[in-house]
Amino acid sequence: SHDLRTPLALVIGYTEKLMKAPRRTAVELRELDIVARNARASLGHVNDLLDVSRLAAGAMPLEYSDTDLASLVRLVGGQFDVVAEETQLRYQLDIADGVRAEVDAEKIGRVLLNLLTNAFKFTTAGGVVRCALRAEGAEAVLEVADSGPGIPVDKREVVFERFRQLDGGDGRRFAGTGLGLAIARDFTELHRGSIEIGEAPEGGALFMVRVPVRAPEGTPVRAMPAPLPSLVPNGLPSSELRRRDEVPAAAQGTRPLVLVVEDNPEMN
Repeated sequence: SHDLRTPLALVIGYTEKLMKAPRRTAVELRELDIVARNARASLGHVNDLLDVSRLAAGAMPLEYSDTDLASLVRLVGGQFDVVAEETQLRYQLDIADGVRAEVDAEKIGRVLLNLLTNAFKFTTAGGVVRCALRAEGAEAVLEVADSGPGIPVDKREVVFERFRQLDGGDGRRFAGTGLGLAIARDFTELHRGSIEIGEAPEGGALFMVRVPVRAPEGTPVRAMPAPLPSLVPNGLPSSELRRRDEVPAAAQGTRPLVLVVEDNPEMN
């Protein structure tokens, strides 16, 4: 895992540094953006393949924590604000306040990230993508809907197969490994939850995720979730993503200081 991820992290880090350097021409910035975008895509594919390997081996434990799901959905969903603006999509977040659950926050974040990435890929300019969160009894319900082409009834199980894409073949429009939806379902089922596909009121596909708000009896639950890793949409242009340096200065001042120890000297 370390040997696969570190070289790509170096490519991304130094490329971003070059992009922020002064006096870059438009051509140079565009070419550096291509490098960064493809490096991120490769890193995303590596992460997906490693996750599938762990899932197949039964070596994917959950780290439960008392999680503010409303804040988590806003955090992950906010990654797509600029994407929606630049692709001319109407993007709606309908999040009920106060929804909490004992879940693995990183994995639920990945579920939402993969579903939103899928929705944005298949929704054209002028369309709608909607993300909603609510509580229903002992479950938290997460919905991602779009106005895209939808998914035929006879294909609604096929899309969850690993390495499977409905628009396969020579005419395929979108890159990817065909693992995003498979991982979303696997992570949901690890939580003893379910994910179903239906028809969205917007006219496209509706993905509905249900997870229990309580961890299994006897399972250790942390009071606070661990810090989330960088959850970045895979397969979308890096120029369309919210930059880290766009965080308001006030928020930066309240963040904790993190010490990172790395055994590769080139990471410094």
